[in-house]
Amino acid sequence: MRTEGELHPSGAGTGYGLGRRVGGLDAPLDRAVWHTGGAPGYSAMLFLLPEQDTALVLQQNLHGLLQDGAVMQAGFGAARILAGGSAPADAPSQAGYHAAVWGRTALAAALALAAGRSALLLRRPARPASRPRRAAGTALHLLAGALPCAALAAAVMGPGPMAAWIPDTAIALYAAAAAGAALIVLSAARALRRPAPTAKRCLPRNAEEG
Repeated sequence: MRTEGELHPSGAGTGYGLGRRVGGLDAPLDRAVWHTGGAPGYSAMLFLLPEQDTALVLQQNLHGLLQDGAVMQAGFGAARILAGGSAPADAPSQAGYHAAVWGRTALAAALALAAGRSALLLRRPARPASRPRRAAGTALHLLAGALPCAALAAAVMGPGPMAAWIPDTAIALYAAAAAGAALIVLSAARALRRPAPTAKRCLPRNAEEG
C-alpha cells in the first residue's frame, strides 16, 4: 500500500506523491512504513516501526543499477534487526555486476591488443594474399570492432545517464567502442592498400641463352 499525495486546493492525486509504503514486507516488517530511493552515487532509506516506536534513516554514498540489491539489503537488514528479527542470511549475488564490468573490460583489452597488432602490421610492407582470405580476415576485424560501437549506440539509456548510473561499466564500454573504432579504421586501411611488388630474380644473360 502506498500513500498517495494530493494537490491543494484541488485535492487531485499526484500518482506518486509522498511515496510512503505501508507493509508489503515479510514479518517483522509487515506493518512498517517505509520508502527507499536512489540517485547516481547516493541512496537513502526510511523505516518507521510504530510497534517499536523506532525510526531508521539510512543514507549511503553508493548506488548503481547493478548494485541496487546489495545496497538496499543493508537498510532492510538493519530494519529487520530493529524490529526484532534477524538479519538476512544470504547476501544478493554480485555475479551479474562482475560479469558486466569484467566482461566489457576484457573485451576492451582484446580489441586494444587487436588494434595494436593491426597498427604494427600496417607499418610493414603488405604481403600478397588471396582475395577470399583477405576479405574474410577484414570482415572478422570489422565485425569485432563494430560490436561495442553498436552496443553503445543501441544503449536505451543513452551515454550520459549510463555513465551516471553504471560508471564502471560505461567506462569499459566506452574503451571497447574506442578500441573497436580504431580496429575498424586500421583493418580497412590494411585491406585497401596494395601489396608491395615482388622482386623478380634476374638470371645472367648467358644462363638465359643456354
